[in-house]
Amino acid sequence: MFAAQKGFHVTACDINPFAVAATRASALENKIPLQVNEGGPGPRDDGSTGQWAGNQPHDFIVWNLPYLTPRIGEQHLGPLEEAALLDTDHQGLVKRLLQQVRKNRLLKPDGVVFLVVSSAGTGAACQATCISQGFASRTVESASFSDGEQLNVIAAWNPYSNSESEHVESIPSTSSHLLQGEHGVGTLLTADVQTSGHGRRGRQWVHGTNAFAGSWVLHHGTANLAPGIMQLRAGLALQEAIQSLTQCPERVLLKWPNDVLLQSPTHVGKVGGVLIEGMSRSKTNRFVLGIGCNMTTETFGKVEFQYAALDELVEGCDLDVFTRTLHASVASWFEQKEDVQPTSIASTIRRFEQALLPSLQLSNDLLYRGKSVTFSSISSEGHIELQLFDDTYRTIDEGEDLEWQF
Repeated sequence: MFAAQKGFHVTACDINPFAVAATRASALENKIPLQVNEGGPGPRDDGSTGQWAGNQPHDFIVWNLPYLTPRIGEQHLGPLEEAALLDTDHQGLVKRLLQQVRKNRLLKPDGVVFLVVSSAGTGAACQATCISQGFASRTVESASFSDGEQLNVIAAWNPYSNSESEHVESIPSTSSHLLQGEHGVGTLLTADVQTSGHGRRGRQWVHGTNAFAGSWVLHHGTANLAPGIMQLRAGLALQEAIQSLTQCPERVLLKWPNDVLLQSPTHVGKVGGVLIEGMSRSKTNRFVLGIGCNMTTETFGKVEFQYAALDELVEGCDLDVFTRTLHASVASWFEQKEDVQPTSIASTIRRFEQALLPSLQLSNDLLYRGKSVTFSSISSEGHIELQLFDDTYRTIDEGEDLEWQF
């Protein structure tokens, strides 16, 4: 009713017939035009989707999800109360909703789904579920309570819906091609083979025959983020994409500034890396993100450090599925989406420091110029601040200056 009073054309639905009746009566009493249907997304089909969602795609979909986890052996609520409060879907209602949104085209290409979830129960994994289903996601509002519970509003949308994606068999470098071209922001270019792929400081990047190699145009115009902050977000995007596809997210580690690692019982190996590159054009700046990720275990062309691959963690991970997931994760961190607030720099740094902690705990030693140092913090420019052996502090911006002992 609030949305309708604000001028939206609203279709509402609920599986509780009493809620439907009450809403219809309230709308009628207050002379508010409102379509209220009985039904909704769930594990059981009850008529067609159009019966409860209408027959036209929507600009916005809003749902405050059931969040309590049913406990076996305990007394349950009545069936209608359970439907309102318990997520009994074996897939999870977030996954169910997003699958139905895509299959039945319930959302316009540039539309947004807003989900109200609790930190308790299944709500904690909402963003990972969105990414795994190919939807970009971002927390846009939060409220905390004295008992420790937190409510979050999660926005989910089709990543870079107005941009192009292209795949080629072979190219010198996906990043160089996008950096020097005129492709729009959000463009994704992937390749089977890069003949001149490169990493930091221009070092050659070599990957196996089954690997992800791709780049995105992140920005073109006046720079609004320091490259170091872009690097942090890119690392988080790759880590979170991998984590969303596995039942063991704790084994996916992040290393400043641009590596994602996998932890196995016998070793820690690099599974992928990210690289931000920029170019100035007159009064504009163009930034491109390149990501490489090993899909399968095989003999690699380099031996100076341990490698890892996704098939050690995600059984039968398909390259197309991974590309879709990673595309959603990159958009989650970088896309400037109307009606969705951008992630703040402070939040980016806080998330990166939290993600970095397991790597720091696992590392036997962190060396700077051959001497042991202690991590202090991440700066507002995305650089790492270290406490040195003589209790002084040093900020560095080059990952090659640090040596991690795993």
